[in-house]
Amino acid sequence: MAQIFHYFNIKSNDQAQIFEAVKTVAGIKSWWTSGTKQIDDCLEFTFNDVGTMRKLFRVTNASPNTLVEWECLEGADEWIGTKVEFKIIPKDDGTTDLSFKHDQWADQTEYFAHCNYHWGMFMKSLKQYIETGVGAPHIF
Repeated sequence: MAQIFHYFNIKSNDQAQIFEAVKTVAGIKSWWTSGTKQIDDCLEFTFNDVGTMRKLFRVTNASPNTLVEWECLEGADEWIGTKVEFKIIPKDDGTTDLSFKHDQWADQTEYFAHCNYHWGMFMKSLKQYIETGVGAPHIF
């Protein structure tokens, strides 16, 4: 199984804000896609201007201020069954590390590499959103 993994530091000690950014519709809209909505215990993400791309994730774990996990139920074939994990790690220097994993990919395909690249861009957007209040989400 293949795994996308990004680990970076955020200049903030507000773990609650980071948790909200990866758990709530309003937070996710600020750094990933404006096409985010809640459907029961799932999050739906759409990217309509690029061919009605839709992904549906169930939130499988949400431990306040420390961990959020999603499982992909619908989307591109290679995404279905994959799991996303955001681990929020406070540091002694008043900053916070974020460990991001998109796990359980069947293989390292060209599409996997494409997604790894874009996750990196969106992790930069998440960092920017927490540090400055303005992210760079996909907007349509």
